[in-house]
Amino acid sequence: MLSLVLPANAGITVTGFGPASWGAPDTTLGIAGYVIEDFEDTNLAPHLTIGWETQAANRAPSTTLPALFDPANDPFGTAFLTPASGRWDGSCGLINTHDNQSHDYWDVAHWGDVVLHFDPGMKSVGFSLMQVDQEVRLIINNTDLGGLTALAGLAINGSRIGYVRLDATGTDTISSIRLANGRSGFNDGFVLDHLAYSTTGLPPENPSVAIALHAGITVTGVVGMRYRIESSETLENPVWQTLTNVVLTTSPQLFFDNTPATPPQRFYRAVLAPKTERVGLVSSYQ
Repeated sequence: MLSLVLPANAGITVTGFGPASWGAPDTTLGIAGYVIEDFEDTNLAPHLTIGWETQAANRAPSTTLPALFDPANDPFGTAFLTPASGRWDGSCGLINTHDNQSHDYWDVAHWGDVVLHFDPGMKSVGFSLMQVDQEVRLIINNTDLGGLTALAGLAINGSRIGYVRLDATGTDTISSIRLANGRSGFNDGFVLDHLAYSTTGLPPENPSVAIALHAGITVTGVVGMRYRIESSETLENPVWQTLTNVVLTTSPQLFFDNTPATPPQRFYRAVLAPKTERVGLVSSYQ
């Protein structure tokens, strides 16, 4: 297994796993627990949109694929199926044409760039790469970092290239990845699969709601005087705990206990400070 870690720039580290690691478990690739997009249906995983830019046509980033690409059903040949399949798992993958379908291999206008967008930005992204005959440029957050296979320590060939993991360092994140196959006289085709990204640290998809009851205490006293608000869970040998001190701006004045009313009962009193001998029981709940 080949695993190289090379600094692409100050904020991105590129790790490459050679073709001998094809189909390796996620733990080996360092992507255990990541969200996996396997391209087996047209709906993409959360936080991900994909677009294409080719000489023939462009497709804006979308949360859905225009079609599914199965290398076994390629009407133009078996370049993405032999000598080894470009599928990491399942039957489909992502190809670099504007409609995610194969075209005549020599019709270079249809082969172009794949652009992955993440919202919000991710700390780590991985994908498999297959059938690269010429270097693919790695452009992250609109910065060209260089040749992808060179950065990952992988070899260009017409079969399985391997798996690539991109990790943002420090406070950096990965918001976009453009895989550009060049604008030479021969635009190359390639296939991605098993796209993985980490959502660690992101807010949950569905917000949670919790209800807590809080006691409201009405304090009647002298405006301008300071009172200490205390509570106890029993009146038999009570242990009074100070909640806060309040200066009355009006009388009576409403005070809310920020501690949820989880005990079966709680008693409150207000003490005129600092004369602790002047005690008055204000309220309780049961």
